Amino acid sequence: MKKNQIILIISLLMFSWVHAQSQTTHVRPSVGVNGVKPQTKLTPDETSANMTVENQKWSPEKDRPYIVRATGKEVTGLTWKEYSFSFTPDKDGYVWLSLEGQYPPKEDPKIVFKVDYDNVVVTGGSIENGDFETLDENGKAKFWTYAGEVIPQGSAPALLGTHFVTATANNRVGVALKGVAGQKVTVTFNARMHVD
Repeated sequence: MKKNQIILIISLLMFSWVHAQSQTTHVRPSVGVNGVKPQTKLTPDETSANMTVENQKWSPEKDRPYIVRATGKEVTGLTWKEYSFSFTPDKDGYVWLSLEGQYPPKEDPKIVFKVDYDNVVVTGGSIENGDFETLDENGKAKFWTYAGEVIPQGSAPALLGTHFVTATANNRVGVALKGVAGQKVTVTFNARMHVD
């Protein structure tokens, strides 16, 4: 190899390393609960130790009482971290639980925060396949709906079993959650930053 080629290769490797170091090193999980369609009002329980839980402020005013947004107060890196939040529906029936990634900052809208989710457990209500271990014929978690493509699991293992789901702000993964009027619903899950 010529000296110039070696210098070019070393420069490219160094640039790649610097670029990798500047990438996201943590994520903040974001979960939405939506009762707009069935007109189920959702009262957020604001006492979560590690999530900010509130009626979604950027929704149209008329829809705000029907939508709860839970966002991690604490970020998570490459290891699984448990989060939990609660809300109370005003009537029996189904609402929509949506696992998401945080939205990018305005100064860098091209950043995509990928969040892995595993072991979603609901008390005071119910969902199907919260461990994501049952897959359909297309490799998607059965009973869950994907807003976009299935993001491949990458190189890191699941918390429990062999499967988990990955979501972003625009590639959400959701499921129907059944609740009872006046009964507090608690959603507990594990999240981490996705590794390709």
